[in-house]
Amino acid sequence: MKTISAVLLFILIACNSYGQQLEWEILNMGYSFGLAKDENGNTWSHDGVSGSLSFGSELRIKLLDNRLSPGLQFSFTPWNRYTPDGSSVCHQSALSYMALCDYNFLNVHSKIIPFAGVGIGISRVEYSDETISGPPTGTLSHLAFSPRVGIEYKRIRLALDYKYLGNRNNYFNFRVGFVIG
Repeated sequence: MKTISAVLLFILIACNSYGQQLEWEILNMGYSFGLAKDENGNTWSHDGVSGSLSFGSELRIKLLDNRLSPGLQFSFTPWNRYTPDGSSVCHQSALSYMALCDYNFLNVHSKIIPFAGVGIGISRVEYSDETISGPPTGTLSHLAFSPRVGIEYKRIRLALDYKYLGNRNNYFNFRVGFVIG
């Protein structure tokens, strides 16, 4: 823990000494949707309801007069897959770690900043034959890829991204986050 704190402190000091702005999206929460059926025909839709909540955090540095924002992203999305008849369920959760970069379109409006970006990294999907309380029965790791678009208004960021996590675990995600820094 001391090492992580020291690295974050070093990054903060380095950014301030070179006039760069460090920003941290402490928590972003979103709604994930559009997950494809798996190889057995199981889906995450049950009784007409589909989708899942997602949680994450991002750390970015604003460069080139705040136009470019490279950074790191962590996200967690759990979901349940149901058999076509709805009789059984298995739980899955995806952790993804990505290096990302956003381009901020600054000339659109003084307070509303649209952005477009892309992230690339690794995902780890855990599978459980039971609900969320059961232990994982398997894991898969894949290359993760995520194009995204969104807007930032004051310190609130709205984003729509597509998470490619491999093995039919790809989904869209609409996120809302609060930025400090």
